[in-house]
Amino acid sequence: MKIRLALLDNDVICLQKLCDVFSTKFSDKLELYAFTEFDSAMSCIHSTEIDVFLARTSFQVDVENLPKRIGFAYLVDSRDIESYEGQRTICRFQKADDIYKLILDIYSTCSTSIVNKRFSDSKTTTICFSSPCSGSGSSTMAISCATRLTALGKKVLYLDLQKFPTVDAFFGRGNTNFSDIIFALKSKKVNLAMKLQSCVLQSESGVFYFSQISNPLDILEITNEERDRLILALQELGVYDTIVIDYDYSLSKDDLSFIANADAIIYTCDGTENSVMKLSSCHQALEILEGSYGITLRDKTYILYNKFSSKIGQRLEVNDWKELGGVQRFEHADNSMVVNSVISKVVFDALANIGG
Repeated sequence: MKIRLALLDNDVICLQKLCDVFSTKFSDKLELYAFTEFDSAMSCIHSTEIDVFLARTSFQVDVENLPKRIGFAYLVDSRDIESYEGQRTICRFQKADDIYKLILDIYSTCSTSIVNKRFSDSKTTTICFSSPCSGSGSSTMAISCATRLTALGKKVLYLDLQKFPTVDAFFGRGNTNFSDIIFALKSKKVNLAMKLQSCVLQSESGVFYFSQISNPLDILEITNEERDRLILALQELGVYDTIVIDYDYSLSKDDLSFIANADAIIYTCDGTENSVMKLSSCHQALEILEGSYGITLRDKTYILYNKFSSKIGQRLEVNDWKELGGVQRFEHADNSMVVNSVISKVVFDALANIGG
């Protein structure tokens, strides 16, 4: 499905350049209609099912008379102009990819149709990182896994669903964030698939991600149904080979049922006596809860030893959890230094062909 985009600009040269770029980069995503005269544009808009309409501020558009299905914005010459005549604006002097994302965002708010952009019959793999062992670096390992799989040629989305997310500490903050996704999940007027595509960011290492929530309490607003719908929508996009989920540890039925849907579950442990004891208790609890909850976890669970000392580190001896490997402690290292050191190792390579 293509978005029908109408452009109205009396600057013929700029209009042609914009059309050329869109035709080159987004020919499979956009169906373009370009106009230099107001009457011609209006005639097309009322006779054709245009989805998004962008017009220069030299034209006065009566938005109230536009079909309700159409998303509208004015084209301006500066990013500092956030609105014009009470309407949204898009600066035309920025990267085509950025303009396209803004177009997606506008479209997501005016279209509620189901958009299926699945390009492959294979299911997107999901890998869930969690741990009962506090301070074992589960988030750092999840980021490292996403980065390593990206380096191996996978398209990977890192999804931070923790109550206190840390994704921005690794990848940096963007102009959009996960609070926008939560709003889309709850709104019946927003096309979720389009919103996901317009809000996603990409790190310097190539990992896709959503910047963390603007309000720490927003994450509490997501229901179990909305959380499941989010994962399904991301899979149905057909864009990502792997989704790496960073999730708070919990023994609740809802949370365990959620992670049981993952293709692989990674518990991190630092090998200290306390951590191994907690992991052992977790294993015993899950042996009971799997039967009570009617779920299967053990055949897809891995242990990853992080910050592990070869001298004093201990391992949990169980038969049904697989050992993914170990990562040594890095002294006096920040997040980026740890990730850069870990991604050169093969500890995550066994996950590259999980699921699918």
